[in-house]
Amino acid sequence: MNTESLLDHFVYVVPALAAGSGALGEALGLVPTDGGAHPHSGTANTLLSLGTKQYLEVLGPNAKLARDRLAGLGAYIAGLAEPDVLTFAMGSCNLDAVARTAAELGLATTALETNSRRTPAGDLLQWQGMHLRSAEYRGLVPFFIDWLDSRHPAETSAQGAELASMYVAHPVPAPLRTLYARLGIRIPVVHGSRPGIVATLRHGSREFVLLGSGCGLPG
Repeated sequence: MNTESLLDHFVYVVPALAAGSGALGEALGLVPTDGGAHPHSGTANTLLSLGTKQYLEVLGPNAKLARDRLAGLGAYIAGLAEPDVLTFAMGSCNLDAVARTAAELGLATTALETNSRRTPAGDLLQWQGMHLRSAEYRGLVPFFIDWLDSRHPAETSAQGAELASMYVAHPVPAPLRTLYARLGIRIPVVHGSRPGIVATLRHGSREFVLLGSGCGLPG
C-alpha cells in the first residue's frame, strides 16, 4: 500500500464511564466531552482531543442501562477488573486499498460498514469502518476508519491535550513491524516481555500514561 495511514484514536475502556473518565480528566486537568451513547452495543463514551484529527475515546457501559440489560460490548467492558486500551484506530480515506493490502498479508477483514450517530449537541456523525482480524496480534492490529464528510471528533472534543508518545510492544516485534510498514502504520514496535500498547498523554505539565493489553475488541 503506497498511502500512509494516520493514527485516529485509542479505544480506552473503563468499567464505569463516569469514574474512569473523571479520573483521566482529573489527572490531566481537563473535562472530557460527552460523546453520547451507542444503542447497538450498550456503551457510551467521552472524548478528549489529542490535536489535529487525533483523539482519545473513553468507552464504558451505558450508565442509563441496568446492569442486567447490558449485552455484547457493554457487558464485556462492565466485567473488566480495570481500565484497558484494547486497540486503536487508523484514519484512512482509501479503505479499499487497506483491504487489498490486508488480504496480501493474510489478514481477514470485515466488510466495509457505514455507521452514524447523533452527538449530544445534535450533530450527525457518519463514518465507514473496517476491522482487520489477526489471531496472533489481536488488537495490536488496528481497525481503520474514514469519517467521510463528517466533522472529525477531535475538532469538537475537549481541547488542550496532546499525544506525547506512543508505541506497541511484542515479544517478537520484527513481523509486526513488517505488517505495520505494509499497512502504512508509522508507530514504533519495541521488543517487550508481552504484547501491549503504551501511550502518554500530556496537558501542560501533567501527564497520564495509558497501559493497554491490546487484546482487541470482543467478537
